[in-house]
Amino acid sequence: MSKSIRILLIAAVLVSACGKVSRVTPTPTIEAPPTATQRLDTPTAPVPTKTEAPQIPLDVEVESPSDLKAVSPGSPVTLRFNQPVDPSSAQTAVLAYPFVPGDLEWDSAYTTVSFTPSGGFAPGKTYTLFVDPGLKSASGGSLPETKQWKIAVQKGPRVTSHSPNEVNLDNRRPDVTLTFDRPMNTESVAQSLSVLPRVDFTIDWEKDTVANIRLLDVLEPGTRYHFTLSGKAVDVDGVAMGEDYRWNYWLNSFVVSLEPPIEIESNLVVQFSYVIDTEKTGQPFSITPPIAGTWTWARTSDAVFNPTGSLSYGTNYTLHLTGPLIDVNGDEIPVKKSAYEFSSPAPILWVYPSTLEGGPAEDEISVAFDQPMNHARTEAAFSIDPGVDGLFRWDQNTLNFRPNAPLQGDTEYTVTIGTEAINALGETVLAESYSWKFRTYYYYSYYSPLSFGEYGANAQVVDANGRRAIQFANNDISATVNFKLYEMELGEFVKRYAEDFKVKSYSSTGAGINTE
Repeated sequence: MSKSIRILLIAAVLVSACGKVSRVTPTPTIEAPPTATQRLDTPTAPVPTKTEAPQIPLDVEVESPSDLKAVSPGSPVTLRFNQPVDPSSAQTAVLAYPFVPGDLEWDSAYTTVSFTPSGGFAPGKTYTLFVDPGLKSASGGSLPETKQWKIAVQKGPRVTSHSPNEVNLDNRRPDVTLTFDRPMNTESVAQSLSVLPRVDFTIDWEKDTVANIRLLDVLEPGTRYHFTLSGKAVDVDGVAMGEDYRWNYWLNSFVVSLEPPIEIESNLVVQFSYVIDTEKTGQPFSITPPIAGTWTWARTSDAVFNPTGSLSYGTNYTLHLTGPLIDVNGDEIPVKKSAYEFSSPAPILWVYPSTLEGGPAEDEISVAFDQPMNHARTEAAFSIDPGVDGLFRWDQNTLNFRPNAPLQGDTEYTVTIGTEAINALGETVLAESYSWKFRTYYYYSYYSPLSFGEYGANAQVVDANGRRAIQFANNDISATVNFKLYEMELGEFVKRYAEDFKVKSYSSTGAGINTE
């Protein structure tokens, strides 16, 4: 029953008890008005349950450089994540293999990181760059897989050529040029270039790719110069060469050579190994003993002396340099020697035997003159050492000396024509003695196909009072055979017979021949 009804009942009882009838006005019941969001006739809606949004996987890509096949050695590599990350979740967020130390720099949102290698990547090398698998996002997410990238570092700049490209030079102020494959940092090239022995230089550039090196000091003949461009030289992007570039120059020694006259009336030619400035040099020459004549320049490296008369036969002369020699750059050439000897030709065309290589011990010794000679005086001027007796014979202008006995085998002899020799007109033809040397073979020649038979000694006795015949074998039966007979003392014969007994192998082409 409602509260209002209970109140009315109590009031009625009170009225009855007093015997009085009173009129009672009922008190109204006050109900709270409905709110704006609630209707009395509408049930209350249930409160919804809170649901979290799905998590986005962590991902990362390379932002720069755009071309991973041509990474500059000194440039950083920048990675961009698709959401903020927690740098403290990994000890090193970005790593490189082979290992390269470097610095990491994050942006304020922790979505971008740049890795800059300390000292740069090695030019021309390939690296693998990857993210530490332990790196997490700000919300705790991880990379679903290991992220890695291959990067190829640009090769450093290189020298494509240098000039002069030959090693030996005779120009003491050469124009040296270096050509690069890309524009260079010119200051770094100047600081990285050195020359030993030290030579000062300047560099002029053409489009930052061609360095023209101007040497300020003149180079010395006979000296090797070492040029080195350090690998620290960089291009305009700061990429270092990485390796030293070296080259050398050898300055040829300064040489003065003489072509002596081949005849007493021919010219003397003086050759220089460097090009001479003939106008600045002039004619700084003199000859002793004095010779009348004139000097001319045939070429920029040849001076020619034209004698007015004839030189003396077989005379020694001395050429003197009496003044400086100036090269084409206007520099004086350092000359270590100022006197050079030469000889005028002797009146001898040829001699035999002529060399130390050897000659048969049985041959004659011959001297061919270029003019008729006085036989008696020339024979008197002839000598041989060790001394040998013999006979002379003349064949026109050729003197032949035939020893009375064969010369000693394997022995060096010196033949001399003294100054006593005169020509048919009674004129002296040698100002100084003329000599030459030769060495004999053993008395038999290893180069001869001849022998004295299949078995026996290399000496035979001929009966001087009987038949003049010898027996020998010749491997080449078509060859012409020349032989000589020598008279020997018994002791000489026994010596040769004992030393050189010889066994000859049988040859089908050999044949015993009796020769008168």
